[in-house]
Amino acid sequence: MKDAKAADAERSYGYALLRGIADGAQDLIAALDRDFRLLYANDAYVREYRDLWGHDLREGENLLEPMAQWPEEQQKARDVWGRALAGETFSETLHFGPTEKKQRLYDLRFNPVFDDRGHQIGAAHIFHDVTEQTRMETSLRESKERQEFLLTLTDTLRSLADPVEELDQALQLLIQHLGLVRAAFYEVADDQDNVQLVVGVGRDSIEWPKRLKMSDFASDVAKSYRSRTNYVIDDAETDQRLSDEGRGVIRSLGVRSLAGVPCSRTIGSSWS
Repeated sequence: MKDAKAADAERSYGYALLRGIADGAQDLIAALDRDFRLLYANDAYVREYRDLWGHDLREGENLLEPMAQWPEEQQKARDVWGRALAGETFSETLHFGPTEKKQRLYDLRFNPVFDDRGHQIGAAHIFHDVTEQTRMETSLRESKERQEFLLTLTDTLRSLADPVEELDQALQLLIQHLGLVRAAFYEVADDQDNVQLVVGVGRDSIEWPKRLKMSDFASDVAKSYRSRTNYVIDDAETDQRLSDEGRGVIRSLGVRSLAGVPCSRTIGSSWS
């Protein structure tokens, strides 16, 4: 039988070997004790933690305390680690980061950690950043959906001879593709201010106004369209650019947001 000294030496060698392997891994690896104190973190994890939270994490330190100024993120971390510390093994995909701009998407795998007697001493997780991968997949999916939409649009309009019917069908397809409530096409008069409804469609029976005066709606709409710039209203109730009449028009449509897009065929616009 090996004596205790030899067993300790082998164990130390094993730990050093595992640490070397983990430190060279691209995945982020960390383990905590049952009080959220760091037992181990590989180099990649320490760098990522520093980039996110501006703190150099050290073994023995509470993982959650440096996140105190971001209570929602701290609670999110407490919740997932808490599940693992309660004995659960699971995977999760979550956003983490101090601000929306700095948030990253991570694929996380958690599991409890036991000693050689079978007693749980903490929890560990291995995770990696999937932000760019997900962004690329989303971009490819959106590109495919856009191509499919354009093919459907082309096939639908090919058999139509009436321009107004073409617009109607095009707007119907746009509503379906983008998940809009309603959409309309207005033509702009020679005075570059008055607009008249050509086609208006929607998911309900609410009608678009037949005529509008852009200057009554908001003072800078016409200028935006002449410069070929989209006019976006995120919240009609708080947007200070809108006149009372313009706010009333949006309320009458049963929505709070609206986007106006200038069209190149005429100095007109398609509003959705």
